[in-house]
Amino acid sequence: MIPVLCGEKTPQWVEHLNQAAGTLAYQAGPCPGPVAVFTAPQASQLDQIDGLEWAHCTYAGVEAALDLTQTPIARLIDPELARNMAQSALAACLAYAQNLQHYRQDQNQQDWSPRDQKRPHQIQVLILGAGEMARACAQTLKNNGFKVATYSRRAKALPWPHFSTLGPEVLSGAHVLMNLLPSTPDTQGIVNSKLMANLPTDSQIINFGRGDAVVESDLLRWLDENTEASALLDVFDIEPLPDSHVYWGHPQVEIWPHVSAQTNVASAARVIHEAIQLWQQTGQTPALINRERGY
Repeated sequence: MIPVLCGEKTPQWVEHLNQAAGTLAYQAGPCPGPVAVFTAPQASQLDQIDGLEWAHCTYAGVEAALDLTQTPIARLIDPELARNMAQSALAACLAYAQNLQHYRQDQNQQDWSPRDQKRPHQIQVLILGAGEMARACAQTLKNNGFKVATYSRRAKALPWPHFSTLGPEVLSGAHVLMNLLPSTPDTQGIVNSKLMANLPTDSQIINFGRGDAVVESDLLRWLDENTEASALLDVFDIEPLPDSHVYWGHPQVEIWPHVSAQTNVASAARVIHEAIQLWQQTGQTPALINRERGY
């Protein structure tokens, strides 16, 4: 049997994993074996499993798990998850084109102030990241008429402009800056005052990646200095966001409760089971997390 360690959602994961397997192959709680399925907050329980060789996480982001165990980890790579993220990216960029953030502010003040409607081809979206999620977002936005570019430290050949540096020549044309980077020592605080100073004064910063990518004090100062700018934030250093946090009442900030890419358990369970089944049949593990890079 394969142990499943997913906190309060363990029964749901066990049910869907066994449906994917077509037999009772998974069980709740630790038991001896070479492979396990876990949710990142339960990573410390992996050390209780005798004979464990590797474990498959139910999350795409695994930085929290890396701090809790030395077990080799595979992260979730589910096309359904990428499609969900792409849907959120499209919704956010269309909302920017329609000026919805400004109209919400105007409504609160009973201010009837029509604004020019933007067309997608007039909007440049710069995505920080070029992994599966970022590429899915870029392709969906491109398909819907937006101008798209991506950034990562490594050069890549992609069907849109890709940059490996973030100089003024790259940032100054970005109407929307969308972060989809994982949390690593290189990405923490990447969206800071130096970067923001090069953005257009009416641009929007969207964070769908990790909370620690954005320096909060720098973002608040930038918003105060640029009243036409805005931010859409889905991830935070502390979640849920504390009731006293200034973001809640900030007129230029829109808050989402970490929902930009929600996991479909049935789809994810099939992906995880297929990866484990392939390993059982061939000895081939999925790509494991590189601890030095953090992804």
